[in-house]
Amino acid sequence: MPGGCKPYTAGGEIPRKISGDSFPAGVHLVTTPMPTPPPDPALSASLQRWRVAPPRDADFRTAVWRRIRAATARVSWPAFVHTHAVAWAVVTVIALGGAGLAGRTVARARTVADREALAVGYLVSLDPRAQAVLRP
Repeated sequence: MPGGCKPYTAGGEIPRKISGDSFPAGVHLVTTPMPTPPPDPALSASLQRWRVAPPRDADFRTAVWRRIRAATARVSWPAFVHTHAVAWAVVTVIALGGAGLAGRTVARARTVADREALAVGYLVSLDPRAQAVLRP
C-alpha cells in the first residue's frame, strides 16, 4: 500500500484484491468480509416457533376469477378508443399530415403538367407548324 498504510480489516481477515476491466490500470478494489454478530439463541428459538396464520377469505377465489374474466373480457370499440385517446390522437394527426402531404405533392405535379399543357397549347396556337414538334 502507498505510504506504508495497511488496509483496514475487521477481526484480522485477509483482504481480497479485486481487479478487472472496469477499473483503470493499477487500481484495485480491496474488500473485506463484513463481521457478523454471534448467533442469539433466544432469537433463533423465537423464529422457530413463529407461524403466520392469515385469516381465510371465503370470497378470495371468486374475486380472483372475477378479475381474470374482467381482464380478458372483450372491450367495445368506443371504450378502447376512449382509454387510448392520446395514441389515437397521435395516429390521427400523423394520418392527416400524411394525407395532406400526399395531396400537396399530387397537386403540384398536376399543376406542373397543366402548366406545360397550357404552354404547348399557346405555342401551337401561335405557330401551327410547331404542332408536330410540340405535341407528343
